[in-house]
Amino acid sequence: MQSIENQVRERVARFLEVTQVRVPLLNAPMAEVAGPALTAAVCRAGGLGVLAGDELPPEVLAGAIDEVRRLAGEEARFAVNLRVPPAKAPTSEGLECQRKMLTALEDLTADLGLEAGTLEPLPDFDAQFDVLLQKHVPLVSVTFGGLREEYDERLKEAGIVWMGTATTLREAKVLRAAGADLVVVQGIEAGGPRLNFESSDDEAAVGMSVLTTHAARATRLPVIASGGIAEPQQVYGALAAGASAVMVGSALLRTFESTASASFKNVLPLLTDVSMRLTRCFNGRLTRVYPSKLVQALDEAGLIYAPYPLQREVMRPILRAAAQQGRDDLACLPAGQSAMLAREESVEAVAARLMSFVPI
Repeated sequence: MQSIENQVRERVARFLEVTQVRVPLLNAPMAEVAGPALTAAVCRAGGLGVLAGDELPPEVLAGAIDEVRRLAGEEARFAVNLRVPPAKAPTSEGLECQRKMLTALEDLTADLGLEAGTLEPLPDFDAQFDVLLQKHVPLVSVTFGGLREEYDERLKEAGIVWMGTATTLREAKVLRAAGADLVVVQGIEAGGPRLNFESSDDEAAVGMSVLTTHAARATRLPVIASGGIAEPQQVYGALAAGASAVMVGSALLRTFESTASASFKNVLPLLTDVSMRLTRCFNGRLTRVYPSKLVQALDEAGLIYAPYPLQREVMRPILRAAAQQGRDDLACLPAGQSAMLAREESVEAVAARLMSFVPI
């Protein structure tokens, strides 16, 4: 029987061949954190930088891609993440719930200088997708679902590799059937929104290592493990469980290249294993965050949140205004279960430390 180290070496080699990078490391596509600077830094460290493009209008997205290439080099290998739009139109019940949320938050929006009833829909997915093709990005990442056949065909015609994110074995199989070249598995430990799209919230509460093993065996694709990875021992454990690479998010929050606020960076070392909370207040989906005062107030008020993406449309203008005004008490602060292990150092230093046990 082949040793675990040799199995790891083979899986890693396959990932490096598909992505054409030097080390099996990706950053999570964290909105407002994984901008061009952090993405490019991961690329320069030998990994696959992932630009969080899902919240960017097409013209802004195009500029961000150009900035990654300026910072990392024209030949840099990176991915751009987009958010698959919901398959179903909002229901009348959901729209009524959204209206009630707007009413409940009128005082807050006024305090931030926003007009009553301000909503921000998701950017146009097709226009974003066209930008990725026009810019011929090396890889595409999608979350909140898989790509339809027409999108898969357009990427393959352009020679662009793509990956999707799964929270259960069933979702991993859906992505394989949709033509994905790689599969990211999001364990329940991960920070940010839960990305389940075929499975219920209860079904999607699967740990990273268990999901990694199942997905690697069933899909026979390179699997990228994410969720709670912040130390080199955890990296090796994920690779030993069947992953070909790892994706880290919270481990990069305190890096010099991260655009997380200074106050959020300062609080991270003080967290414990139970500091984070799953809430629906920001987008209608379960989202693991460090609870700001806004999260505490809304959750404790017993408000009924609108379903995704209607709740996001309500909260997005509030979050944008809060960030502009330095209001961390109103911020969305995504953090995984290992967030307290994040260190104040460069992305290059994080990458070198996390990869120290990996046989490449």
